[in-house]
Amino acid sequence: MHRTRAVAVATMALLTILGRGAGEPSQQSAQPTRAASQSFHVDAQSPLQVHASKALASGSLAKWERSWYAKIVAGTVTPKRVTVWQTQYGMWDRGRYKGDLWHLACNPCNLKPGTVVWLPSTGRLHVVTNRGASSNDRAARGHGGSYWVDVYTSYEGQYGWSTQTGSMYVIGRAPWKH
Repeated sequence: MHRTRAVAVATMALLTILGRGAGEPSQQSAQPTRAASQSFHVDAQSPLQVHASKALASGSLAKWERSWYAKIVAGTVTPKRVTVWQTQYGMWDRGRYKGDLWHLACNPCNLKPGTVVWLPSTGRLHVVTNRGASSNDRAARGHGGSYWVDVYTSYEGQYGWSTQTGSMYVIGRAPWKH
């Protein structure tokens, strides 16, 4: 908060200086500036909110994606950011798993089927549709994650990584009938 206030005060001071005409004398010593005493609140959007706004503007979303992104932008859901260990699975994997790019596997002790999440590393919404072994969570903790998620991909390394520790936003839970 203090850093945000300092940045806002410095920005106002710079704008004041740039707004004066060339050669115009400074009135700073004659009149105290109010900018230093005012409190500025800069409400920066989270990466998820920025992404959701851009995704909605693109118009190329499935109905369920549009609905969740609209909730994010409207502020009707409160996403929770967690650190997870991310791996990938798909048809290329030895299990020859079938799925779609929005599928995500996770131990149901952590995320129940139907849970909607956003991964900055993939730049898309995912829904938990599959489960995994609890041993994956032990491995995740060894890699600095709270727990493990497995992202469905068309090919290994699709997003420029095959395993990594990174952020994930848990958004909400959709009705799930599987």
